[in-house]
Amino acid sequence: MINFIKIKKIIDKRGTLISIEHNKLPFKIKRTYILNKMPKNISRGGHAHKKLSQIIICLSGKIRFFFSNGHGVKNRKYLIMSPNTNAIYLKPGIWRELKNLDKQSVIMVLASDNYKENDYIRNYKEFLNYKKN
Repeated sequence: MINFIKIKKIIDKRGTLISIEHNKLPFKIKRTYILNKMPKNISRGGHAHKKLSQIIICLSGKIRFFFSNGHGVKNRKYLIMSPNTNAIYLKPGIWRELKNLDKQSVIMVLASDNYKENDYIRNYKEFLNYKKN
């Protein structure tokens, strides 16, 4: 359902350098956005994409994710991301919700396409029906 992508991190006395080699990603990046300054315990996401793929990277703080592929309770995943975890690769058709656990949380998302409202499924029941077809 979800895959992990190892993100190269170089840590020394000057700090941490995070490197993303675009030619090693599973898609060409067309959009990048950052979520930050989210109030603690706020929920974001609450949708799935029909065609869009994403790579999610936690740059700071802690975020709790919920993922579902729409195929039963056994196919639901919960995950806490921090800067020490690898990136998450989400293919189309995966429901995602996130809850900010820390006011310093910063999430960077790399997307395979530009924003298109018609690619979103924003209702979980509609998502389950979409996955049945």
